[in-house]
Order: sequence, then C-alpha cells, then structure tokens
Amino acid sequence: MGLEIQSTTLLLVALVISFLLSFSISIVYFEYLKKGGSWRIAFQFFVFLPVLISLITIFYTAITSNPVTTVFYYFIFSFVLLLFVGKLPRFKCKKMKKIDKIENLHIFICYEKKGKIYNAWYNLKKKEIGITKSLFEILSDEERKAVFYHEVGHSKVKFWDIMTRLTCFLWLISVSLILTMCGLIVFLSGYDWLNKIVFSATYLAFLPIYAVSFMISSWINEHEADGYAVRSIGFKPKARPLIKLYVYSSLKGCKDVIFYLWLPDLFELDEIPYF
Repeated sequence: MGLEIQSTTLLLVALVISFLLSFSISIVYFEYLKKGGSWRIAFQFFVFLPVLISLITIFYTAITSNPVTTVFYYFIFSFVLLLFVGKLPRFKCKKMKKIDKIENLHIFICYEKKGKIYNAWYNLKKKEIGITKSLFEILSDEERKAVFYHEVGHSKVKFWDIMTRLTCFLWLISVSLILTMCGLIVFLSGYDWLNKIVFSATYLAFLPIYAVSFMISSWINEHEADGYAVRSIGFKPKARPLIKLYVYSSLKGCKDVIFYLWLPDLFELDEIPYF
C-alpha cells in the first residue's frame, strides 16, 4: 500500500510539473504570436532549459550507473536516432547550378536526381541557398525572391537556429532515456504490474515538456525567417509561394494552374500582425 501511494504521488507530481512548464511556455508563445518580440520567449527558454537539462542529467546518471543498463540505453538511443533520421526529408541533387546572389549568399538550383521535390533551404555550413528545380519553376520572379529572403532570414536568426538544434537534441535524448527507464521498470524491476504501469507513466509524463520546447523553438525559427522576408519584400509576395505550396500538396501535377495563381490587391497589409 505504501509503495502504491508513493508511486501515485510521484505520477501526480510529474504530471503537474509537465503541465505547468508546457502551459507556461505555450502562453508566452501565444503572446509572441499576438505581439511579436521573440526576446520574451527567449528569456522563457533560458529559464526553461536548465530544468530540462537537469531532468536529463538525473535520468542519465541513474541509467549509466550500471554497465548493463548503459548498454541498453545506447541501444535505445541508436534506434531512436535512426528512426528520427529516417523520417527526415532527404533527396539528392543530380547537379547544382549557381544562378544568383542575395545579401552575399550564393543561390543554387538543385536538379533533383529522382522525382519532383518542392523545397528551398539555407545551408549553414556552406553559407548558401538552395532551391529545387521543381519549386523554382512554379514560382514567379517575385515569389522566388520572397523564398530567397526567407532563407536569408534563417542566416540572420542564428539564435533560434541554435535553439532549435539544442531542443531537438534534448528531445531525442529524453525519448531515449525515458524509454530506457520504462523498459527497465517493466522487464527488470520486481514491482507488481500496477506499480510498473504507474512508474512508467510517471517518466512518460515528462516527454511533452521536451516535445513542446522543440516544436515551439522550431516554429519561432520559421516565424522569424518569415518576418524577415516580409519586411524585405512585402506580405503578398511572401504569402503567394506559401499558398502555392499548400495548394500543390492537394493538386499534384497541376503546375500550370498553380503558376498562374493570382491574389487580388486587397490581399495586402500595411502592418503585419504576427497572429
């Protein structure tokens, strides 16, 4: 009875901590969407991250204190990492052709090796912008420029790029550690099944904190890059390629229809609301 009360108490504490942290950073993010000002949520992350890192340190220390559990953890981590990498969008360029330059960044067209891929990206390592031939062909000159300015924006908001990478790494580590802890509880502990379920749920309750922090940091990274593009070229030119990509996901192959997608002059804003 005493163990069941203790396990239930731990589960409630974990749920409360997870809810409060996830809710607090979500509220700050909502305020960011309404008013802008990424410094508010950056400050929230500075308060938030030490808690996330401390929890990971506690779990990691407990697991790696035993050689058998350490091997089990690294097996789980390798599996999670391979699963994550396998879900990343990957494609190969048959060739790269330099076409232009914007704000000291070279722009290259990627001729896809297989299929049609509608994508553009900023290469942090090479300090260059890439765009696939398929995407290049469905956009007008003005829309391409908006896409390029979005990628330039990524080169300007280095803080959020680093934050996204950090929170992604913490997410992968946390998933691996928590799955390892749950596996050890279920298969190696001497608890009864009720306590096994409650203790496993206690560790799983911490996962939303890491998921929310990763999602919000990656979203802000994109928002800030979008904001830079809008300030550089205007709202409508930036909105059009986004709408074209959205429409194209439903109307695959209708390249000519999407190319001539037209937005009226009313589709313009003097002041950009973040929301």
